[in-house]
Amino acid sequence: MRADFFRVAVPALILLSSCTPVDGSTGPSRTPATIATGHHSADALPDVTLGCGAQVTADLRLTNDLACNGNGFTVSGDDITIDLNGRTLSGNGTGNGIAVNASHRVRVFGGSIRGFQSGIFVSGSTEVVIHDNEFSATNQAVLLQATTASTIKHNTVTRNLARGFMLRPNLTGGLSTDNVVIGNVVIDTPTGIYLIRQPGNTIEGNTVVGALVAGMLCGTGATWS
Repeated sequence: MRADFFRVAVPALILLSSCTPVDGSTGPSRTPATIATGHHSADALPDVTLGCGAQVTADLRLTNDLACNGNGFTVSGDDITIDLNGRTLSGNGTGNGIAVNASHRVRVFGGSIRGFQSGIFVSGSTEVVIHDNEFSATNQAVLLQATTASTIKHNTVTRNLARGFMLRPNLTGGLSTDNVVIGNVVIDTPTGIYLIRQPGNTIEGNTVVGALVAGMLCGTGATWS
């Protein structure tokens, strides 16, 4: 099958026949007009140099590229803004570029991430905003696990190994719901967006080109608006 055989250019909403909303389900309480955009001005962030495996607990503007065997760095805490400042995080196919764990109101933007299992892995968090990044050669660009009220917007994914974005529960059934995936571009990646049994998420205005599996896949019970 040619790489350009499956082409989805979505001006408003991705809808595929394999994804059927559950009868009587309701969508998320937010609309794209109310998406959080972060709490701190990028101009006011302190310049910080990080090493692989660093723990980030405060605002920063990254001043160096990172090439890591394993994880890039971990964000833990609330009200944190990370300006990647045009820098590149690269991995060897293992670990996560950036992990956001049990955190709230975190914003990550402005960098290139490649060569990890997940470019950005968000777990057990709320109101995380990931925007204006470039991803390539990762298994998935952004993975939300048991994460709610978060936004993935205006990112570009090129030639990932499996998918652009994934939303899934954790092992105890904690849901990823009330999230927004909007205005992203996924190119030459097997699956654009993958929802695993996650209800009430908004998928809007994304463009998926060259997907050999699907523009969007939904597991049983997944809903969107």
